[in-house]
Amino acid sequence: MAHVTNGSPEGRKFLDYFESSSSFIHGTGDQDVFPCNAGFNISPNVNIPLSRAGTMKDYENQIAELKKENFSLKLRIYFLEEQVQQKCNSSSEDLYRMNIELKVEVETLKHDLQEKQSLLVKASKAVESLVRENDFKVFQPKENSQEMVQEMQYTLNQKISRLEEEIKTANAETEKIAVLFAQERDNRLRLEEKLAASEALCAQNVSMANEQERRIKCLNHSLESKEELITQLERQISNGMDCSRCKENVHEEDGPEVLHPSFDYSVSTKDPNNSSMTGTGGQVIEKCDLHVEVKCMENQIKELQQKLNEKEAELALHKKNAIKRDKAIQGLTVALKQKEKEEQQKRDFQGLACSLKTENESNFQLLESETTSEGLQEGMNTVTLLRKRLEEEIRTNQELRRILEEQIKQIKGTKSEINESVSCLWDQTSYLSICLNHLDQSDTKVSAKDSPNRVGRRFKLGFVT
Repeated sequence: MAHVTNGSPEGRKFLDYFESSSSFIHGTGDQDVFPCNAGFNISPNVNIPLSRAGTMKDYENQIAELKKENFSLKLRIYFLEEQVQQKCNSSSEDLYRMNIELKVEVETLKHDLQEKQSLLVKASKAVESLVRENDFKVFQPKENSQEMVQEMQYTLNQKISRLEEEIKTANAETEKIAVLFAQERDNRLRLEEKLAASEALCAQNVSMANEQERRIKCLNHSLESKEELITQLERQISNGMDCSRCKENVHEEDGPEVLHPSFDYSVSTKDPNNSSMTGTGGQVIEKCDLHVEVKCMENQIKELQQKLNEKEAELALHKKNAIKRDKAIQGLTVALKQKEKEEQQKRDFQGLACSLKTENESNFQLLESETTSEGLQEGMNTVTLLRKRLEEEIRTNQELRRILEEQIKQIKGTKSEINESVSCLWDQTSYLSICLNHLDQSDTKVSAKDSPNRVGRRFKLGFVT
């Protein structure tokens, strides 16, 4: 400092910097360099909750500002030490010792501050990791339960859609079966009417056949009697024919004109069997008529028998068809009952599905509420622990701040004394610098070149310490 003069530009810059730093010291002498709520906005004896505490970035900015102020203080102390070393040899040992102690305390406080900062960073990272873990723990079962509910809903929707399709097909089948049932009922009624008519006709035909059989029996009996009579008459006729031949031979000789009337007359008058012969001729004719009538009756009986057989076959066929229709109707009624049972089961199943769905929703809500309550409880526990840790850290930082403020007050007291001595030294140095400027121009140039290097070396030493 003895070699720095007011004449050189380097010395002028250095003195201007020193004056600005000393004016900063004087300007901030009545105020606290580290105010009580400078970085944390926290009163010394009040515990502020975690939500109102500053973020880590604010803490880092405040720590950077404190580092800058610490650097400026160290620089000022450095210049003051040089001034005191050069001009105040009597009190240099005390000042050195005080300066060294202050530097040691500043470095220790700086180290403690860095440790607290690292702890705060670790605590913030731990809080973030715990928050992420809690979020994962809360949302993972929720997502799993949502996936399970979605799968159950998907399966239930598939079952419901399949059952709806089955119900539609069953309804269509029941409609078809109902139409077929109505058709079969109409056919059955129509067939029953036909069957009743055919049975009446069959009974009529049976009565007619019985009457015809009775008549045939009577006719056969009469025919047998007539045949016996005819055989007798044939014998008589054969005997009468022999006699008539003889008479014809006799009368042929007399002439053909007289033969026939005489014969008729003779036959009618003389033959006592003439009336019997005419009676036998009528009987023969009647017998022929009876044969024809019998044949006609037999033909009618055959036709009626054929019709009766056909009607009986139709009746048997109608009975078989009626039995088949009855069986089909019974099967359709059984199928309808089964379909009704299936529809009832489907309705019951749908009701059970709805109840199961509501139960699953209620269980999901309960599970969600339980998981959220458990996660929130764990999160609150971790938050309370971290809050306690941060409150402890804040208390330690407040203690450190209080210690720093006390030390800064002591430094300010020493600064006021040093400023008085510096003001006296300043006058002396200004006078000496003016004198030295006139005496040795070459020494001023060398000192102006060496002084920035010395200041830089002292800066480096101050940073190292």
